Amino acid sequence: MSGSSGGPHGPITDTPTACEQLTFTSQLASPKEEVVEQLRDGSILQIVSGEQNGQSVVHALWDGEIAGGIADPRLQRLRICMAEGTMYEARVVEINNGQVRIFIYPVR
Repeated sequence: MSGSSGGPHGPITDTPTACEQLTFTSQLASPKEEVVEQLRDGSILQIVSGEQNGQSVVHALWDGEIAGGIADPRLQRLRICMAEGTMYEARVVEINNGQVRIFIYPVR
């Protein structure tokens, strides 16, 4: 008997990451300087979806203000998970010359 395991690293699947396991590090797109000035390493941002100029967008909010957008290859999966009811937050991991790196994770 023989079979295929899908390769040396296990089975190959197209199954997307489960929403409650979707985590990734990204950089804020179009960071808002006046909001970024208030952030520190470890600050927690709320991740929300919305619309801007007729386009679906995902923003990171600090104290109700838009800190910046999310632009990442995993953005579409994030949108789907949010539409299905999973809520996300982001922790600021680095601020460097106005650029903000964040770690996005589901709220449990």
